[in-house]
Amino acid sequence: MKTVEYFEVTQNSDTTEGRGSTIGTGITFTTEKAAIDFVVSKHYKKYSVMGQPVERRNASYHVDKVSVIVYDDVTDYEDNEESVRLNKLKESALKKLSADEQQALKKLGFFS
Repeated sequence: MKTVEYFEVTQNSDTTEGRGSTIGTGITFTTEKAAIDFVVSKHYKKYSVMGQPVERRNASYHVDKVSVIVYDDVTDYEDNEESVRLNKLKESALKKLSADEQQALKKLGFFS
């Protein structure tokens, strides 16, 4: 299992008035700088509202950081799901304890 992070260029679903929701374009970059450079370039005009250029100071609003988990096999997925489930249970249990009780359990090594 590995986690892959990338930056996806987004657009408004209503390119006429800009009243739609934000959707992905499918155009991705490995760095945020590269994605922002694309947004302020002439290539982004077909995705922008009314074909208007985007100013660099607003370009980050058109870029989303995306994390994708890639599994090697079904067992890898199942192991991760179990780990996520146990972490949620741990967080739920900790919320039910007072701050002093949480500190005591952490000192005893039950939680990190």
